[in-house]
Amino acid sequence: MKDQKNTEDDSKAASNIKSHIRDAFGLLQERYSSRLTPAEIEASRKAAGLPPRDPAQEPEKIVYPTHSSGFRDIDIMMGSGFEGGQLILVGGYTAAGKTALVSSIVMNTIAKGDALPILFFQKKHRPTDLAIRFISSHAKINLGRMFSGRFLDYDWPHLQRTAATLHRANINIYSGNHGGLIDISEIEDEIAHFKSENDMGLVVVDSLQDFCSHITSAEEKHLAHTSMCYRLKALAAKHDVPVLLTSSINSTIEKRNTYDKRPSIGDLVGVAGNAADIADAVLFIHRPAMFCPHCIARDGSCTAMHDRLAEIVIAKQNNGPTGIVELSFYGAHLGFETAEEE
Repeated sequence: MKDQKNTEDDSKAASNIKSHIRDAFGLLQERYSSRLTPAEIEASRKAAGLPPRDPAQEPEKIVYPTHSSGFRDIDIMMGSGFEGGQLILVGGYTAAGKTALVSSIVMNTIAKGDALPILFFQKKHRPTDLAIRFISSHAKINLGRMFSGRFLDYDWPHLQRTAATLHRANINIYSGNHGGLIDISEIEDEIAHFKSENDMGLVVVDSLQDFCSHITSAEEKHLAHTSMCYRLKALAAKHDVPVLLTSSINSTIEKRNTYDKRPSIGDLVGVAGNAADIADAVLFIHRPAMFCPHCIARDGSCTAMHDRLAEIVIAKQNNGPTGIVELSFYGAHLGFETAEEE
């Protein structure tokens, strides 16, 4: 009887696997079907050992919503963008532009007319200051002029248009230091409350270290960082929304005796718990100009032409390749843009 029971269990498991394979094949076929004729579709099903398509018995179409980053090459590397249910870690050394990159992704979303709400959690900036950064990045107006009020004549029309665009956008900013938001539990509550009445397009949490800054013990910080990543991953899966989480990397990268200071997974050790293991994708920002003595001197002596180069290092991705995407970084308005083709 025991053997018979095991056989029945094995048969049931195999049946489930077959159904998942059929669903997966159907999904892939949908993605490829624009290239195939009906006859070719049936031939491909036969080659895969699947029965002919029966419209009456077709399972409900599986849809994995993707959220474009607004950067063509990143989307291509990541299979058209960030998928719902994913936790995407964006790491970088101090002042590399982590907040600027996720803000650029938010502004790219707005620019393409995505109406789904965006939730932006952060503790570093006042909400008004963050909004000014959004305007500066999208309007390409020097951030210093934005805060000092020393505008040029042609700044104001760009500012007005961008402010109007942002006013129509559905961005919800939650600021810890200025709005009472403290930890991951309140992030979970806010997302659950928001989701009960609205759909969501994207969640941004900036940053992992800021939301655990009240913890002093190194061991407790490791546990807190790990726990927060697990809970954000669970939120992404539960609400079928991509979550972008920024994170610092350890400072040893700046002490390397090599010119190549490109970040890697190992640079998260000691500052981000087990984030690299938990995240579905890990992206790092690398700006060579920050370590080039000629660029730092700003005397025009750099011949490498990398003063604006920003490498987005896709160091881990569960559903695709790793590699490097080049963007352009504009420090005056803290914006990332698709790299100009030479």
